[in-house]
Amino acid sequence: MDKDLMNYLMRGISVAVVNYRLTPLPDPVYDAARALQFLRYHAKALRIDRERIAATGFSAGGTTALWLALHDDLADPSSPDPIARESTRLRGADGPGAQTSIDPAILRKWGLREAVNHYMIFNCMGFKSVKEMDEKYDSKKDMYKEFSPVTHIDADDPEIRVYALDLKRQGNWIHHGIFGAELKKEADRKGAVCEAAGITEPLKDRRGYDFIERILKKDYRKK
Repeated sequence: MDKDLMNYLMRGISVAVVNYRLTPLPDPVYDAARALQFLRYHAKALRIDRERIAATGFSAGGTTALWLALHDDLADPSSPDPIARESTRLRGADGPGAQTSIDPAILRKWGLREAVNHYMIFNCMGFKSVKEMDEKYDSKKDMYKEFSPVTHIDADDPEIRVYALDLKRQGNWIHHGIFGAELKKEADRKGAVCEAAGITEPLKDRRGYDFIERILKKDYRKK
């Protein structure tokens, strides 16, 4: 059995593994949101607590988890579809290795020029190369902003955790610690609650198992 899955099950936490389409945005993120709404709608049958749901994932999965946690509720109360009427709000999210912004203009501002060259950054909007992305950036500028978690963080958001280690190590730039450090900086500026491995906590729990357990087992729900 997958080690990550076992780490949660041993803590008494139910796990749903979400798949999403590997297509340009917004489909992958909306697939994850729909899965969350599906779980809430069927919570009784699944024997889960609909009020105690958190999200996590590595890299793009972490980006999606953070986006869901920080974005306004996607529920549509007037929808004829009962699943679409369910909330997408989370108790919290952990995003190890997440891209807290996918906007090439922001990444260059953060000093992540090498990350801009990664296929994820241009391919997520359907571009075939960095050159094409730069030439047509204005046509997708709003989309890059919309699907960057850092855009949406505010004081009323649930608790989040990011990975902000190895700030001086080049390594794999698409997972660089700067992504986490910059989100932590924006969280502090906005008054949001954000833990950062390497800044506010040591690297004793790389994948955030303890963090997820703690926020799920709190006896209150942060509004």
